[in-house]
Amino acid sequence: MKKIWLMIFGLATVTLANAQVPVSLTQAWQKQQVEASFAGNDKSVHYLKPLIIKLKNLQKTALSISLEAGAYFVSQPADYQDIITTEDLLVNLQPNETKTLEVYGVCTEASNSAPRASTSYTPAPSPQ
Repeated sequence: MKKIWLMIFGLATVTLANAQVPVSLTQAWQKQQVEASFAGNDKSVHYLKPLIIKLKNLQKTALSISLEAGAYFVSQPADYQDIITTEDLLVNLQPNETKTLEVYGVCTEASNSAPRASTSYTPAPSPQ
């Protein structure tokens, strides 16, 4: 029985040692830990998953990237709608791994055009 508890303790210790503390997407992007691109999603309506984020881990270690609901993205060109995310997102990336994600969100400017794949986005502070 003692051996079983030692094995369980050892496994738990290894698991905790390998756990990644999430880094915000903005912070990881600014620190050049990840390459990131942000574009509109042609495959979704503007109130479901209007944003596609492509991430590549540039580190030699695994990364856990977080994006909180309420993150704001500004469109380019400006005549397309800006987007605010509606769900938290957590992405685990192995070294040099690339993932493309459809992100839940809604558009914020009814008078502007819906996002397109050709519309690029930049993370920005939420307007007050």
